[in-house]
Amino acid sequence: MHHARHSAPPLSTAPRPPPTPPPPPTPHPHPPTPLPCSNNLDLDKQDISGANIATVTGAVFSRILLGAVCDSYGPRYGHGVLQLLCSAATFGIAAITNAGGFIACRM
Repeated sequence: MHHARHSAPPLSTAPRPPPTPPPPPTPHPHPPTPLPCSNNLDLDKQDISGANIATVTGAVFSRILLGAVCDSYGPRYGHGVLQLLCSAATFGIAAITNAGGFIACRM
């Protein structure tokens, strides 16, 4: 039996538009302090920058510590402890009344 061959359609010679570039990366892992929070706690620029520095510092040290914990006890226990610590900080941020507490909870 003879099968008919189907040929592919001719390729277009028109130039394609260039691909869209990816969005630029964010300069820090956490967003800066939102304005309503800084207004409610009467934070100045120095307090906000201190909180942002504490956030980045805490993220770096927690990743180093979590790597050691995951190597020793496994990822399940390591991430479980991390979630417990983060939930305590999240709960505590509702009770802060000054810049020191805010910086401590962001760390």
